[in-house]
Amino acid sequence: MEPSVLLLRHGQASFGAADYDVLSGTGLRQAARLGEELRARVPGISAVVSGTMRRQRETADACLHAMGLGPDVPRVFDPAWNEFDHVEVLRVYEPRWADQAAFDASVDVGTSVEAFDRLFLAAVARWTSGENDGEYLEPWPAFLGRVDAGLKRISPGASGPVLVFTSGGPIAAACRKPLGAKQPSEVLSHAFRVANASITAFENGEGGFALASFNDHAHLSGALLTFR
Repeated sequence: MEPSVLLLRHGQASFGAADYDVLSGTGLRQAARLGEELRARVPGISAVVSGTMRRQRETADACLHAMGLGPDVPRVFDPAWNEFDHVEVLRVYEPRWADQAAFDASVDVGTSVEAFDRLFLAAVARWTSGENDGEYLEPWPAFLGRVDAGLKRISPGASGPVLVFTSGGPIAAACRKPLGAKQPSEVLSHAFRVANASITAFENGEGGFALASFNDHAHLSGALLTFR
């Protein structure tokens, strides 16, 4: 059975740069490699859906170009496929980061990956705990709900799969039930393992979409295989 929906994670973003939401050089190469893989794998596509974040849109641009599809390919931009707001999650965890300069100095600029990960995991654990939902613009249940709503809005077509350019969090959220991930920590564990420019496939099943494959990154190797 051919896949009806392909969830495609964006290429590597620019950790530590002034604007994280931009593809790195590696990210652009990953997006092009993804397009080459899809060009060989699927004979046609029915539609293109993308989150509104820059790294998702840039991945779509490079991927579609490598597939031989021009910039005039119709796209739907749906914020349901945006990543959760990690900046808000961090700032609620540490109120002094509400000041942009303090946040940049403490978190983004000059912070090692290991130090950032420790802060980030603690902040995310608080966000998903269910004990502080009123402090967030988008609590964890609301994040899951918007991803579910985005998936329900997709209508498979007859000419090929729908391509959805998104991020690791929404991919894991969309797959949480078939993966048996009931706790937030389980969902996020899957999210952190989703490779940049990987492919997750859904097929039409009874009562909705059925997960066919998760986090396929066989088309990536060496320096092109990254997870952040």
